[in-house]
Amino acid sequence: MLDACWHDEFVPLPIETERLIIRSPSFEDVEAFHDIMTDERVTEFLPIDPNASIEESRRRAERRMQHEVAHGFTLWTVVDRATGEIAGACGFFLVEGVGPEIELAYHFSADHWNKGFATEAAIACLRFGFEELKLGRIVAMTFPENFASRRVLEKVGMTLERKAEYYGRDMVVYAIEDPNDISAA
Repeated sequence: MLDACWHDEFVPLPIETERLIIRSPSFEDVEAFHDIMTDERVTEFLPIDPNASIEESRRRAERRMQHEVAHGFTLWTVVDRATGEIAGACGFFLVEGVGPEIELAYHFSADHWNKGFATEAAIACLRFGFEELKLGRIVAMTFPENFASRRVLEKVGMTLERKAEYYGRDMVVYAIEDPNDISAA
């Protein structure tokens, strides 16, 4: 049901939750995301080089912005409302950059772990995906040994569907098709 997200309508951002603001990425975010993505604790389960240069971080931000323009969604910037700090990112991508499946993805700075931010952001993005983007199915994938991420996916209402290879690595794939399955966590 990929075609459902390819529309010219205005997509209302930011998404606001009790503790978070989820907004479009910008070049002003590059330094904060560079700091987050060069932390090996954060990149342990991500297909990202923690030794990337600031220029690579800038290119990554540019790709996110281009993805949002082209598809109406991307990996959005997540801001902690209490501090105004960039806590991480959460949103959607075409799986492996080409689809047809749409992937929920997220990552947060280690300083923002164990606060429920990933769960809160994922729930908000899933609701947004079904209600605003009119997605019919959303998947998420992680490494089998990334138990923290797996707990988030299960907590938000996604179901383990299969094991598969994505991004050149063995992954577990979770999915959700019914917005009524999204947890209220």
